[in-house]
Amino acid sequence: MSNFVTPYYFTEDALGHALDHLGTLTQTFGIAKGGYQIRMKGGAVTNEYGDGFSPKLRAAKLASHGRTFWRNVTMAIALTPVIGEPPG
Repeated sequence: MSNFVTPYYFTEDALGHALDHLGTLTQTFGIAKGGYQIRMKGGAVTNEYGDGFSPKLRAAKLASHGRTFWRNVTMAIALTPVIGEPPG
């Protein structure tokens, strides 16, 4: 099983609660050593890498058009307005 964050990860103060399943994270919104996050801000999707993330793995992720690539495509389509529909 992979590690995953708990709802407390998304708070400013976790009040001593676990931030992730494996207990590796020490701060809210942090990235575990060797891990990465997919972030969306203003409709742009980017990857943020934690300390120790393998440069070789990073290059492979960028070249593979794997899950992250298709997540970016899906978000771009979802955020594109449909022609002829009113905004909102």
